[in-house]
Amino acid sequence: HIFTNLSFSNSNNQNAPVCKPINPLALETLQTMVQKHSSPQTVLLDNVPAVFDHAEKMKAPAMPPNRGYSSVELCNNEIVSRNRVLLRGVSPCVSLDKSDHRGSFLSVKAKKEASTFEIDLGELSCTRFLACSRQKLWWMNPSWGSAGKHVPKETQFLLVHNVASSAEQSDSYAVIFPLVYNAFRSALHSGPNGNLFLLVESGDLKTGSCQAPNICFVAESNDPFQLLQQSFAAISVRLRTFRTRETKQQPASLDVFGWCTWNAFYAEVESGGLAP
Repeated sequence: HIFTNLSFSNSNNQNAPVCKPINPLALETLQTMVQKHSSPQTVLLDNVPAVFDHAEKMKAPAMPPNRGYSSVELCNNEIVSRNRVLLRGVSPCVSLDKSDHRGSFLSVKAKKEASTFEIDLGELSCTRFLACSRQKLWWMNPSWGSAGKHVPKETQFLLVHNVASSAEQSDSYAVIFPLVYNAFRSALHSGPNGNLFLLVESGDLKTGSCQAPNICFVAESNDPFQLLQQSFAAISVRLRTFRTRETKQQPASLDVFGWCTWNAFYAEVESGGLAP
């Protein structure tokens, strides 16, 4: 929500306006401004968008030092990492940005403008995988498989495991993260030919483009735990829409208070109950 000329008061006035900003970073900024006023006077914000921008800049993670390029690269229509093939037969409309050493960001560039793209990422090479796919608007289920044809629709997270082929090698893990960037969101699913596909869509027929940058993230490592930690950090820096747990201050109330949306609302989970 965008609010202009809206008053925030630290008094106990029940008639004071209630704000439900989507961006928690902006909310922190607004709360700080109100707390600085010891008297119950009203803080008038004439330019709330500027506060939102300030919150993003103040809380956004700093860019990491340049430690080289990602090991994940696109070569001859194959996505590979350290001579290990992850995907074979990748669509020519796909490109990779390797500028972050923690992983590569995938972009799509089509010949004509559209609101929906179905991108063939090729044959998935893996021993086994874990996929988390969206079953409802707010709910995901895990599933397991060993080929691209086993990847369910609306997969939001794909962790791939490849067993070492020789004693000289170690097991390899890769992660494929569909992302939301600008007007487009993405999700993985299996195609009719058994390949792995990336669905890229705006959700609005009037909102189209011929390109979708930073729409998926791919990384690889020998340590799955370190892989996920570094992947989330890289995505946080690139998208600037969230912060990782390591960069957040945990509120003291978490030590004595627990709350579950399912226990509170069951099947009636909605935004109004989460942000009263």
